[in-house]
Amino acid sequence: LVLVAALLELAIPAALRAAVAEVPALRRCPPPDMLDHLGITAQHGEEGEEGSEDGEEGQGGQQSNARRDAFVGVLNELAAAVLRRLPLDSAADQIGKRLMQQRLPPPPSHLAAAAAATGPEAAKRLSHKSVVRLMQEGGARLVVEDEAAVVYHSFSNPREDHMEGGDAEDDAEDEADEATDDAEDDEAKHPNATAAAAA
Repeated sequence: LVLVAALLELAIPAALRAAVAEVPALRRCPPPDMLDHLGITAQHGEEGEEGSEDGEEGQGGQQSNARRDAFVGVLNELAAAVLRRLPLDSAADQIGKRLMQQRLPPPPSHLAAAAAATGPEAAKRLSHKSVVRLMQEGGARLVVEDEAAVVYHSFSNPREDHMEGGDAEDDAEDEADEATDDAEDDEAKHPNATAAAAA
């Protein structure tokens, strides 16, 4: 299941990095009075000043509101500059790559190539002039990584790993959880090991 939020989670950080490199305003320090006009207290103060009477307090509130509106307007413009740089195609390729690593390999077919035309030995004979024919529609995904074209496919995926992995962070978390569980099991089997080591 792929959510739109997953696409944006990949695209927005990359768009922000691109905008920081291209928009000088994002690399400047904010005005020193920014914290005086933004925040939950400033927001509630603005709501309370909307109903104030004429006088100095009312004029001060109007000035504060104008300063806050100016801040919010600038930030909205900068946010729009970030959104204009969303790398949606690249983000979609990353999701496609992840799904390709998780999906089942395609079923055998009479259209499959001979064993001599597949595998590592066949891959060694490929060059930039080689023409490759994909035998299964949807069985591979072409992405660009580090200025190189990379093809991810599911033909060698083990069936027992269906919908497992495909995300380096998830894999690292799983390994950490397994290591923690093993340590807890060892401590349960040898409750005095920790005390002996400390002594």
